[in-house]
Amino acid sequence: MSFGSAAYSIDYANEITKLDPLLFLPQRLSLRVQPQMHARGIVIQLIAQQCTVLALLVHKLRLAMLPDATTRIGIVGGGRVGVGICEALVAGGWPPALIAISTRQPDDPRWMARVDAAVARYHDNAKLALESDLVLLAVPPSQLTSVGIQVKHTLGQPASTRVLLSVLAGVELDKVTKVCACPVALHTRVHPSIVADVDVATMDTAVLAANHYAHNNSVGLRDLCLRFEQLALRLGVDERVARRVAVDLVLGPSSRPPFDTPLPSNAVWHRSWDDLLSTTQRVWSSAIDQVDVPYQEESDVAALPSPLGHLV
Repeated sequence: MSFGSAAYSIDYANEITKLDPLLFLPQRLSLRVQPQMHARGIVIQLIAQQCTVLALLVHKLRLAMLPDATTRIGIVGGGRVGVGICEALVAGGWPPALIAISTRQPDDPRWMARVDAAVARYHDNAKLALESDLVLLAVPPSQLTSVGIQVKHTLGQPASTRVLLSVLAGVELDKVTKVCACPVALHTRVHPSIVADVDVATMDTAVLAANHYAHNNSVGLRDLCLRFEQLALRLGVDERVARRVAVDLVLGPSSRPPFDTPLPSNAVWHRSWDDLLSTTQRVWSSAIDQVDVPYQEESDVAALPSPLGHLV
């Protein structure tokens, strides 16, 4: 094969994921690669933002039942996506000591050098899952089976309250749930085809990420509420209010119980997180069709003596 024909055989869609954007100015990239690099960068930011929001929802629900709870996040995958998620979490105020990354190359200078020094680095997915409350899958879809074998024993424990969050593109959540044996699983939702015209300098990442998740996804928002209901039940929320707790958590609190109880003063929680969740909840609540909101019978809630059916 000649040099010329070899150059034209490059799989740009795949190779673009391996480029370090900090090494390239736009004018140094070919016209063919520029839009792909632009879209890829925005997609990763939106994925990281959605991971932050979903992690906050998990953490807030845990705090409602366990006032002194900390939520440890384990990221499987130390490439551009995994490191991007880690950077977004730390930038958003998540304590780096409560984050860990498991990767085949924990000392890889391309990406891992950007990770906060307080973030633990593992070369052991099973250990990461065991020590985490929220496990993020940020690996290529081709690695799902091998990763699943390593984490399913921990995630599949009957009484486990761990949550799995997948960012795998093109892989149905039901498949991820089955392979990893995790009863409570979530996923990000980003549309690469509608980011081409986004201006990175002026975009509101929180609003854009919320809109991408909600885009033509009313049924998906309903499913998200039901998945948080599953987590609420596992955390010990009374079954009579678990669904309303989940709906209030995902779509925004109603003007009455069960999910209007302030968090404890000593809780690991930043005021800016409330603003981020409020922004997301406004977008999601306006995007879901009323018929898809999984309401619960009012009579089931009224008889409870405290907001969650338990003292918190």
